[in-house]
Amino acid sequence: ILEPHLTTDELSSLPSTPDPAFSCSPSKTPIRALVGDQALSFPAWANILEEVLSWLLEAEDHLLSLHSLGQKHLETVKTRFYNHEDFMLELKSHQGAVGEVLSQGRKLATTNTHPDQLEDLRLQMKVLNERWEKVRELAMNKQTELHQLVMKLQLEQMTELRRWMTAAED
Repeated sequence: ILEPHLTTDELSSLPSTPDPAFSCSPSKTPIRALVGDQALSFPAWANILEEVLSWLLEAEDHLLSLHSLGQKHLETVKTRFYNHEDFMLELKSHQGAVGEVLSQGRKLATTNTHPDQLEDLRLQMKVLNERWEKVRELAMNKQTELHQLVMKLQLEQMTELRRWMTAAED
């Protein structure tokens, strides 16, 4: 289970400007609803959980829609690589919100929660954690794929330059 890596002050000071390479803005994640030490009711927590899961679904859709293979132009691939780095930073900033939802869920589980709600709560926390891990893994795989493609295209450029220089010397 993820633990929150951001303090409450850091959560409330996250940027609200969206990354143009990714349409989900940080303001769509219900960070501010979780700030503070107030205990949440099960319905309130479930609403926040739904918003976080919705953002994760959008992030997953974004990652699945990226097609970097087949690109032949180094500058295009480099731009995609840098845009993906921005996305990775945004994902990292949302890690705190995911961790906070899980933390609030654990707090809620220790209260006098109805047994049916407790089972539902545990199931939803498991789904959130699994979805988070899937998005994180997809993002890391995409980063690796883009990095390998940049390296391949740079090597091809160097080989072509070497051929040109050799031909120019002859």
